Amino acid sequence: MFSSINKEDRQFLFSFAVLTGAGSIAGLMLLSLLFSQIVVRVLGETDAPEEMTAGLLILSLILNVIPGIMIGLGQWFELRNLFPRAGWWIVVTAVGWLVGFGVGSLVYLVFPGLPFAILFAFRFASIGLFSGVGQWLYLKQHLSNANLWIPVAILVALIGGFSWYIASEIGGAIGWIIAGGVSGYALLLLRERTLMS
Repeated sequence: MFSSINKEDRQFLFSFAVLTGAGSIAGLMLLSLLFSQIVVRVLGETDAPEEMTAGLLILSLILNVIPGIMIGLGQWFELRNLFPRAGWWIVVTAVGWLVGFGVGSLVYLVFPGLPFAILFAFRFASIGLFSGVGQWLYLKQHLSNANLWIPVAILVALIGGFSWYIASEIGGAIGWIIAGGVSGYALLLLRERTLMS
């Protein structure tokens, strides 16, 4: 299938992947920087405390809107050429990150004894689910079979999240670029199905 797509679609796929990677790295680095600066200023500590206060947990939750905004913004640069009112993509992606991170964090509180990899996977699956539902609400106005987008969004969040977890910034960038390629390809397939129906 990949060899049959035209030059414009290949260019879209490449750009969408790179912009997803750039948005994720910018968002996650900015999140980390802001959170650590606030911890230093509020607590006078150089590292986040092991037992975070309720205020810091809420702050962490709110700041997780930043990666959603940056990823959505990166993807928007390409989506605006395909769909009308693509600015909504930024909004639903940011809200999905915020809600998904919050729901995923509840599992840490309810099941603190679970292995970290499982808790981490649940958090990013939750981010993918809630971002995917928001993005699906947007996509269903433009694409048939848009419900297939939700499992793609979960897979993409898991790819990006685990690449960051396993290989830090550089590996995370590569993982999010791969994740962007997967999601961009899925968008092209959904668009093709819509045009054929």
